[in-house]
Amino acid sequence: MSRIEASKLRDKAGQMRQAMISLFYDSKPDWRRFSSGIALLAVHSAILLMDAVRAELSSPRKGHWEHHESVDEFHKLCKSKGDSAGIKHIRWLIGYKHKIAYTSDRIDDSHVNAAIDHAEKFFTWANREYLKELQGVEENFD
Repeated sequence: MSRIEASKLRDKAGQMRQAMISLFYDSKPDWRRFSSGIALLAVHSAILLMDAVRAELSSPRKGHWEHHESVDEFHKLCKSKGDSAGIKHIRWLIGYKHKIAYTSDRIDDSHVNAAIDHAEKFFTWANREYLKELQGVEENFD
């Protein structure tokens, strides 16, 4: 994959992250109406950012929906390139995705706060360790 592809994925992840933040902070005090959506945006923004890092490291996306396998592959890739400390955050988010998206379980405040916290920590780590050079990539995606 190209740097342009990595940049597109990073931007898409950033849009989802911004939607998560906006729903959480801008709709206070009744953000709880959106708790499942906020938590799911945390998960999917991190998945897209993981794909952006993979693209930046020239590792093809597998295209499968088994995110646990994808995180394991991503961990190996990051470990081979240097820092894999941020993997714990994406792993937590992926592990939590099923509860958010596919069960009738209530998503309480602590879960939403934890999802946001893990997503933010993953974003900080991924951008610092792997995506800082994308800041200069021209955004001419036509």
